[in-house]
Amino acid sequence: MDLPNLGTNPELDDIMQRARKYDIEENLLDLAMYGFTVVPPEKLGTTELTDRLRTAILKVYEDRSGHKIDDWQTFDGKMKKFQNWGWLLEDDVFLEAMHNPVYQTIGQFLTGMSGFLAGAAVILKTRQQEFDLPLHSDSHGVPPPWPSFATYANLSWLLTDYLDAEDGPTVLVPGSQRGRMPRGSESQAHVNEHDYIKPIPLQGPAGSLAVWNGGMWHGSVRRTKPGMRVTLVTVWQRVYMRPIERVKEISAAQLKRWPDLPKLLGYERIYPYQDQITNPERIEPTIQAGRDQYA
Repeated sequence: MDLPNLGTNPELDDIMQRARKYDIEENLLDLAMYGFTVVPPEKLGTTELTDRLRTAILKVYEDRSGHKIDDWQTFDGKMKKFQNWGWLLEDDVFLEAMHNPVYQTIGQFLTGMSGFLAGAAVILKTRQQEFDLPLHSDSHGVPPPWPSFATYANLSWLLTDYLDAEDGPTVLVPGSQRGRMPRGSESQAHVNEHDYIKPIPLQGPAGSLAVWNGGMWHGSVRRTKPGMRVTLVTVWQRVYMRPIERVKEISAAQLKRWPDLPKLLGYERIYPYQDQITNPERIEPTIQAGRDQYA
C-alpha cells in the first residue's frame, strides 16, 4: 500500500511524500528507531554551500572576537571568547541553508509542521580544548518521563570532516532519547567503559547534516590533530516551546527574499496574545499541533 498517498494523515503524508522525493526515507526511519541519522552531502544537494558557510562563520567569529584565522585547516591555537548564539541573520548564507528542503523536511518530521527554528549556534574546536564534554541531553526543562516524540531536535551542519576520533567528534547514545537525563557516572560513559551505555562517534564528511532527537544523550571527545572542527548547530522546537535566542530584526531585504521567515523563526504564534487576537488564522495550526505530533 502507498500509505503517504491515501490521505489519512495529511501532515505526515506531506512530510513522507517529500522524504520519498529527496530519498531520505531511510534517514527518517533511523530517527524514528534510533533517534539519530547523518544525511550525506549528495542528498542535501548543496555541496558548494559548505565552503560558503564555513567562510561566513570565520568572518563573523573575527568580527565578534577580534581574532582572525588565516587557515582553518592548520590553525592550532585557542579560540577567543565569542558569542556562540545569534547567527541566523548575520549572513544570508545561513538563511539559505535553513531553506534547504531536506533540512526543513527533517526538522518538521521531528517537531511537526508547526515546529520552528529556535536558534543557531557555532562550535569552533581545536586540540587546545583540553576537556571531554560530558554526556548530556538538550531537553532542558522537560521532566521525565519524556514523550515518545521529540520536543527538541538538533540539526547540525558539519563544515569539516568528522571521520575518526582524532577529529574530536560528537558522541551519541542511540535510543537514549526515550528516557531521562544522564546521572552520575553515566555522563562519562564515552571516556570510561560502561556496562550498558555504549556511545558511538558521529561520522560524516564535511557537508553532511547530522540530526538527532533533542532528548538523546550526547557529548564530545578531545580533538587530537591540527586544524579546526567547525559546526553550525541549529535547534528546532515544538510550537509550545520558547525560542532559545532573541533573533534580531529581520531586514526588509531578507523578508522579501524569504517571506516565510516569521513562521520559520517562530514569530507567528497565538501566544502570548492581547485582548484581541490580531491573527486568528494562526489559532488552528497551534490547536491542531495538540492533536497530531506531525501537525
